[in-house]
Amino acid sequence: MIRPLISSATLSVSSLPADIYSLIAPIRSKWSPFYTHLHQLAGGINNTTFGLFDDFDQSEALVIKIFGSKTEEFIDRNAELDILCTLSKHEFAQSILIQFTNGVIYKFIPGQICTRDDFRDMNIASLIARQMAKFHSIPVQDDINQKPCIVPLMRKFLTLMNNSKSRPDGK
Repeated sequence: MIRPLISSATLSVSSLPADIYSLIAPIRSKWSPFYTHLHQLAGGINNTTFGLFDDFDQSEALVIKIFGSKTEEFIDRNAELDILCTLSKHEFAQSILIQFTNGVIYKFIPGQICTRDDFRDMNIASLIARQMAKFHSIPVQDDINQKPCIVPLMRKFLTLMNNSKSRPDGK
């Protein structure tokens, strides 16, 4: 398994533009704020995700994922890392390039979300079915500690919810 570079850095949304370049120096040593741009990506529920794009070479773009506050209380980040490394090995996820105290950085993959019409297209549906079959044939027992995770995780989350006066998203 390819493991990421480990950094003790902690990023915040407000400090990200200033702090990101020293963090990515081992993998993008020539990048600077003068010819890159940072763009917040939509769709996260608990995490904050940014794309960092080189103005001249979009193929080297990075994703910076900052974990949401207190998400480590119900997400086992080591297990998550192990799963992502396994999925990467089987070409179902990008390799995590850098792991920092409260997040990860990996390579950006351009794409688009499938629409309902896409799923109805027989060519696309066939491709999806083949990929799902390939995904479900990944030999996880070789790479991941085999312990039940869904039910204990749900119990932990529900316990946290019952003990909390607010929702996990802070509202």
